[in-house]
Amino acid sequence: MKRVLALLLALVLVTSAGAVYAAKELEAPADQVVFTEQTLYGDLHAADGLQIRNQVQLGGNLVWDSTMDFSGSGFTDTTEHLYVNDVWNDPRYQKPGFVYNGITIYSELNNSYECDGGAYMYMSEGLTMAQNELIAETPKGEEKEKILRMTDYFQYYPLMVDIQLPSILYGMYPEMIHSDENESREIYAIRTIQEFFRIPLLNNEQYKMGIEKDEDGNVVRAWGGSLEEGDFYPVNCFSVASDKACYFYISNRTANGNPVDTSLIPGGYGIYILPYGQTETKGDDGTHYGYDVFVDELRVFYPLDPQTRILEMALSEDQKTLLLHTEENGKHVVTVIQAENSEVSQRFVLADYTEDSICEIVSVKDTFIVRIDTSYTILNRKSEKEWELLYQTVPTEMEKDESFIPLHGWYEHKYAFDGERMAVVAHEIVSNGRGDSCGFALAVYNKEGLQYYGTYESSLDKANAPAEVLSGSGFNRIMNLNSEITWKK
Repeated sequence: MKRVLALLLALVLVTSAGAVYAAKELEAPADQVVFTEQTLYGDLHAADGLQIRNQVQLGGNLVWDSTMDFSGSGFTDTTEHLYVNDVWNDPRYQKPGFVYNGITIYSELNNSYECDGGAYMYMSEGLTMAQNELIAETPKGEEKEKILRMTDYFQYYPLMVDIQLPSILYGMYPEMIHSDENESREIYAIRTIQEFFRIPLLNNEQYKMGIEKDEDGNVVRAWGGSLEEGDFYPVNCFSVASDKACYFYISNRTANGNPVDTSLIPGGYGIYILPYGQTETKGDDGTHYGYDVFVDELRVFYPLDPQTRILEMALSEDQKTLLLHTEENGKHVVTVIQAENSEVSQRFVLADYTEDSICEIVSVKDTFIVRIDTSYTILNRKSEKEWELLYQTVPTEMEKDESFIPLHGWYEHKYAFDGERMAVVAHEIVSNGRGDSCGFALAVYNKEGLQYYGTYESSLDKANAPAEVLSGSGFNRIMNLNSEITWKK
C-alpha cells in the first residue's frame, strides 16, 4: 500500500490537480486491483483454464499489470505495480506487432474543409478551378455558397492514396501529386495507383463550396465538402498485408447500394495485390538499399463479378491463406484463397444476407472466427490448404439484447480458441466521460453456443475523474494499455 501511494505521490508532483482526485480514490484497492465479477448468463465453469492479462497505465509512468487465472467456478487475480520512465517506449508494454494500415484509397470529394484567412490551398486541379471560379463570382464584403456538379470538373473520381507498410510511408496532398516538380518514387507510386483505378463520376455527384470576402475583396474564409444528398460514391478501401504484399479491395457501391463503373480498371473488379520489398539503388556514392512498393506489378489478384458485394477479408497468421467474405445471391459466403497464387481451395455458405449485417473476421493461430451479426462461425485448419467448419453458434436472447457488451462496436475485442471453446474479452474504450474503463466483459462459447457471459468491474475505475474534473484540467486518465487472452488448458 505504501509503495502504491508513494508512486502516486510522485505522479501528483508532475501532473495536474486532477491526479489528486485519482490518488484519493485509489486508497480503496490497497496493494491489489480488485475485479468484481457479475454473472449475467451461464456458468463461470465454462472459463476454466482461461488466462486474461490486463495492463492499464496512468500518465505514461504508473502501470498496473494484472493477471487473472480462471479455475473451476472462480478466478484468482494478481497485480504488479510498476513505475516506468516512459510506458510508450518500454518494450514490456508494447502491443505484439505493429499493425500497418497497408493501402488506403479514398475520394477527395468525401473530404470537407473550412479555412480562415484565405482560400483553401490543398486541393486537386479540379477543385482548385471550381474555387477560383467561385472567388471571381463572389462580391466584395459578401459570402457565397454554391452547389457544384462534379462532372464539370472531373472525368474520374479524384482519389487520394496513402501507403503504410514496413519502412514505407507514402501520402501527399492533391496539389503536390499533380505538380510539375520532379517526380519522386512516392509521387510515381501514388500517381500510378490513381491512374490504375479510373472510376467515372456519377452524373449526379455534387459538391458544396463557399467563399467569404472582406470589404477589400480579400478571401477571409473558404469551406467545402460533399453534399451527400441523393446518390453519391463514398470510396472505401480495406487492406491486409503480408511480409511481401498488400492485398486490398475498394468499394464498388454508391450510398444507395448501386454498382459504380469499374470496367476501366485493368483486369476488372476484385481483390488487388500490391507487392513490396527491398530495393537497390546505385548512385555515384555507392549502392543504397531500402524498401518500396513495386507499383508496376499492381494487378488484380482475385477477380470478382461486380455484382458481388465484398464484406470482409482477413489473412491467416501464417500469411498463407486469405479468407474472403462476400454476399452472393443473398447469402453470406466465405472463400478460402491461397495467398501465394490466388488458388481457391474451399467455399462455405454460412447464412442468409441482410442489408444491415455486421461482419467481422478474426484470425487466431490456425483458426478463423467469422462473426455475422450475433452468430459466430469457427473455421479451423485441417491441412495446408484445407479448412474445416467446426461449428456455428445460434444466438440466445441474451446476445440479441443491445446490452450484450461483447458485440458492441465501441469496444476492443480479443479472442482465444482452444480447439473447442472460444472466448472473447471486450474492453471498453470510452465510459461516460470517465475515460477508458479498466474492467471488461467476458463471453465463452462452444459448439452449443454461449456458455457464459459476465462483466468484471475494476477497482481502478473509481480513480478516473468525472467529466467535470477532466474538463480543462490536463488530467491524465487511467487508461487501458494492452490485454492478452489465452487458454492455458
